[in-house]
Amino acid sequence: MRIEKSLEVRTEVSMKYRDVFKTAEMFKLPFDKVLERIQKINSEIPKGTPKWVRYYLSGYYNHWLDNIRSEKIEFCYIYNGEKYSSNSNSDKYYQKHGITPKEMNQNHEGFASFWKNSNKLWTKIKKRT
Repeated sequence: MRIEKSLEVRTEVSMKYRDVFKTAEMFKLPFDKVLERIQKINSEIPKGTPKWVRYYLSGYYNHWLDNIRSEKIEFCYIYNGEKYSSNSNSDKYYQKHGITPKEMNQNHEGFASFWKNSNKLWTKIKKRT
């Protein structure tokens, strides 16, 4: 593949990745929907695309994913039917609601990652077994 075409593919796919993550953030989409869209984009990358383009795109994808996870998502426990964050900076931090770490560990009903300030799931709730 010629360098011009390689750069075109890199730019086009990067913009599509960005659009997926911006849309996910706007509509608080779950991770499985984001992954589904990314996999579709990846399936359309032309055969013969150089490894350096694929490595760049992998890094670009990881940048967006890390940004979403660190800035927009919070890990929460489900306790007595309510969600409580494990992040001490969150208003929903379980200890701010009088729940001790021991109580949370022994009595939580499950856990998942949620979009901050929302009840929209990022990952599916994993029930305690």
